[in-house]
Amino acid sequence: MDGLWIENGPFRLKPASGSGGWDNIEIDPFSWHTAPAYTLYIDQPVGTGLSFTTSGNYPSDDEKVNVDFYYFLTEFMKLHSDKFTTTEGKTTTLRRPFYFTGESHAGHYIPSMMNYIRKKNIEIKNQPKPNQDSVIMPLTGALIGNGWFDPIYQYSAHEAAYGYGLIGKGQERALAKKEETCRSDLIAGTYTSRKCFSLLDDVIHNSLGGSDAPYTVSQYDQRKWELKSGSSREFPPGHKDVEAYLGQAEKISNAPIQDVLNSIHAMPS
Repeated sequence: MDGLWIENGPFRLKPASGSGGWDNIEIDPFSWHTAPAYTLYIDQPVGTGLSFTTSGNYPSDDEKVNVDFYYFLTEFMKLHSDKFTTTEGKTTTLRRPFYFTGESHAGHYIPSMMNYIRKKNIEIKNQPKPNQDSVIMPLTGALIGNGWFDPIYQYSAHEAAYGYGLIGKGQERALAKKEETCRSDLIAGTYTSRKCFSLLDDVIHNSLGGSDAPYTVSQYDQRKWELKSGSSREFPPGHKDVEAYLGQAEKISNAPIQDVLNSIHAMPS
């Protein structure tokens, strides 16, 4: 939803200057849909953001996420076949360039999903009698921003923090030792490691001298500073408006979120 509302999507909320609500939803002239391209924003896996299931069955590993996501894509292509696919005989094929985009943890799930689609394409092509419900989806490419590819090397921020002057040499050495214990946990298969999670937290906490400092550096942008307490994060700009528009948030406590969710069909049917 950040991508759709405050990054590269078509919509921008224009908050009202009064007691709450919004004056209007404006169109961003720099939206990716003006490329021109069809852009599709998906809350995934199911349970993320506004996506839900009434069955209570949520994917619990990469394989199940891929199966679920592939089913969604196939049904989407079939539903909008006039725009996206062509059929020859019993074989339906996507006829447009097909890109995946994402950021952060997308460095993990985009390669996984694309590899799953690649294998399904091969499987469909090798079938003696193709299933009419199948869709071959040739992959064009992927765009991944600040991707989370390799936790072994990406958990710790101490070298970057030292380079930006956020921590001293002694702190950098201490964090380098902590990084080794994090790596040991990951190698042992302990992926929910507090040792790993604390590596960035330690940098943020010590970025302006430690516990007595009223401000800390933003974990998203080393050029930004935020109050340590009494205020939730401000970055990325506009995220609080989106959260108030799509769900209960302190910024606009009386936001008519039920009306919004019903309008965009984000409620159980």
